[in-house]
Amino acid sequence: DLIGNTSHLTSQPNIKEVSVGGLWEERLALVEEKLIAHERLVGGVNMNDDSAAVTHGHELPSDAKLAALVASYRDKFIRGLPDGIDDEALQITGSDGALLLQSSDTGITNSNTSVHATSTLPSEGKTPLATILHLLLQTYSIPLSSMGPHTISSLLTCASTPAEIQSLTSSLEPYVTSAQVYTPHSYAILVHSHAQRGDFKSCASVIRDMLAAGHGPNNPAYTSLFAACHKVLRVPHLPQ
Repeated sequence: DLIGNTSHLTSQPNIKEVSVGGLWEERLALVEEKLIAHERLVGGVNMNDDSAAVTHGHELPSDAKLAALVASYRDKFIRGLPDGIDDEALQITGSDGALLLQSSDTGITNSNTSVHATSTLPSEGKTPLATILHLLLQTYSIPLSSMGPHTISSLLTCASTPAEIQSLTSSLEPYVTSAQVYTPHSYAILVHSHAQRGDFKSCASVIRDMLAAGHGPNNPAYTSLFAACHKVLRVPHLPQ
């Protein structure tokens, strides 16, 4: 699948998905620790000091750490929710168990002008994606420039629909490079989202876009396309 959980388990009759939701508190604590250290550094920097020496070890959380945090959020607060749950009931607790925010909080704004120019992203209502973006950009003031391809891909897996994926990618374009947004993995995530709805034509269209962008379709993209075709054949009401 998209996460690569099944690549070594193809001979198993019942493949079990690996969840990292149980690591949410641990990963959040690591990110919070980094942010606190960075905030103390920025607040107490002597401008006469050598900047490289001062900031060493106190940078903002890395792309890998942010991606891991988003992945654990997805598995704990999205994949762990029963079908049909009201988005307003989604609440995020911190590493200490305290409520950080809930999905009824609206408005996604990054105003950390000391690190990055003020920027906004559409809230997409009260979706789980909007909630994690709110946490990163508003609660923790993480600049968009710190979000690399891994974080962006993890965010895309939190989207509820293909339209939400496309909205996020287009909104990110002014703030990060195309190479960070449009990766083979991000294309595969969009194919997967279409496949969940049995929309094999859109799957094929995204794969063509993937080729036009210079990325050869990967196994997750092809697997999702085949899954969409299989779903259409099995579900009579879906368009052939």
